[in-house]
Amino acid sequence: MISTVRNQSDVELPDDETKEGILEWIQVVPGFRKKGIGTAIVNQLLYRLSLIADFATVSEKVKNETKPEKLYRKCGFVGNDIWHILRK
Repeated sequence: MISTVRNQSDVELPDDETKEGILEWIQVVPGFRKKGIGTAIVNQLLYRLSLIADFATVSEKVKNETKPEKLYRKCGFVGNDIWHILRK
């Protein structure tokens, strides 16, 4: 779940110069995986970022056993560096 609140939208403000929003370490407890919770969280965060950023990137651990790249691609992230254009 979202554990850090930095402003009213519960997402960190983007870099003023690049307008990049960043998602980091979004994980779902093992017993709750494969139920759409991760997708709902990422999509909600992307919606909130779309109000304040021009694009979003995601960072994750290399060789992550949970293979989160599938989740991010399902939510619209593309490219080898995994980024997402936010539509306004």
